Amino acid sequence: MSNSYVDVLFIFSLLCATGLIMAYFESKKRNPLRLPLPPGPRGLPLIGNVLDIPSEYEFLTYNDWRRTYGDLVSLHIFGKPLMIVNSAKVAHELFDKRSPNYSDRLNLIFIFSMGWDWNLGVMRYTERYKEHRRLFHSYFSPSATTRYHTILRKEAQIFVKVLVEKPDDFQHQLKHMAARAIMLIAYGHEVATDDDEYVQVAEAANKTFSDALNPGSFLVDFMPILKQVPYWMPGASFKRKAREWRKLSRDLIERPFQAVKRKMKEGTALPSFTSILLEESTQPGSKIDEEIVQNTAAMAYAAGADTTVSALTSFILAMVLHPEVQARAQAELDSFIKGERLPDYSDRAEEKTPYLDAVVSEVLRWNPVTPLGVAHAVTEDDTYDGYFIPKGTVMLPNQWAILHNPDDYPDPLAFNPDRFLKPDIKDPRTAAFGFGRRMCPGRWMADAELWITFATVLTTLDIGRAKDENGQEIVPDGRYNSGFLSHPLPFKANIKPRSERALRLLNEAVDQI
Repeated sequence: MSNSYVDVLFIFSLLCATGLIMAYFESKKRNPLRLPLPPGPRGLPLIGNVLDIPSEYEFLTYNDWRRTYGDLVSLHIFGKPLMIVNSAKVAHELFDKRSPNYSDRLNLIFIFSMGWDWNLGVMRYTERYKEHRRLFHSYFSPSATTRYHTILRKEAQIFVKVLVEKPDDFQHQLKHMAARAIMLIAYGHEVATDDDEYVQVAEAANKTFSDALNPGSFLVDFMPILKQVPYWMPGASFKRKAREWRKLSRDLIERPFQAVKRKMKEGTALPSFTSILLEESTQPGSKIDEEIVQNTAAMAYAAGADTTVSALTSFILAMVLHPEVQARAQAELDSFIKGERLPDYSDRAEEKTPYLDAVVSEVLRWNPVTPLGVAHAVTEDDTYDGYFIPKGTVMLPNQWAILHNPDDYPDPLAFNPDRFLKPDIKDPRTAAFGFGRRMCPGRWMADAELWITFATVLTTLDIGRAKDENGQEIVPDGRYNSGFLSHPLPFKANIKPRSERALRLLNEAVDQI
């Protein structure tokens, strides 16, 4: 063996030893009490727990791990710590009480390379994020949301009328109604046809965004070194996808926004979130940033359309599976409507619908729109319950597990609105819409849209089970897709007007719109 080889080997060994010593002292400095990480399944060298994460319905596996390892489960993905939050107690303590340290997001390389860095849901916790959120909140806060009640009520009535005409097409009509409402609110754009150009762009863009958010879809978020791989090499498929999908993101935020600006110049723009803010931005001393207006308007659609459709479809499914719940909610509405009118938000304000409110809550809990929330990132080292949580840890809230914890919601798989008539039950909105400073800022409008749509449907329609060619009832299996956004898989329903009187009321209301 040559002396030069021995020298190189010695220097290499010395560097390795030095690195290990430095890592040891850095670890001791950051974690002086030598606290362990939370328990979790044992991983493999280098790749960690990559093979432990299922390709679908991950939230169910994480919920099973809760029984074995506890409410906070620790994993490693290519050396990066990942922790699953499986209980409301842990989520409340970390995401709510310690929100300054748990409000950041990952550096989502793939999502950002797709051009979605404008989206509040994935934006890093910076001053830019806070500016966007302040503007969004000012127009979608609980008090501000009331200005959209008329639009939401009218759209619910139009939806039900179309449903009477096309009862077998209810899933598509739900999607169309949600798109109409949010496009009118955000851009003053009236969606007249099923092939509306802006809706088609938005739906296509939202599909790519949802696919990209599926946990583990693109390893570049856990292996940033892949960002340096050329487009043509194996392992760089994310770059080709991102380049392909980026145009959809730009079209989503730019095309309807530019249409509003054009209509404002022509004097034909309808009042909307965008037109009002653009008008305000021209006033002396205004600090409204046009780019933030553009981004938040697109965010209103991106956050609202698909999520609302999922909850509304779950409602239809629940009514098919549980006719006794439907009958009770209808009886509550009938007790004060008496077949003389359609429901309005004043009925909710006057607390006339406690059972219907419970139905809304149970729909949000029963099959949450996002079974797994968007991951949080830890800003600084922390400890919890005797465990060490390193800076940079990915914290993934298992919203399905939280909303199906039998300690909080007995018999959690059952659809049972009665549970929310008890005063001590946890409001599912504390988990269904996210946590802390990353809670969905559009949650009040989503809740308002669900309530008025449920109320209008139940006042005017009966939702029953379809029958097969032999006259036998078809009972849906209640299965949902696997993905970031959870939707019931296609099912059949028998939807018809409750009475001629109900149909006449509906037609009269729609004719006046």
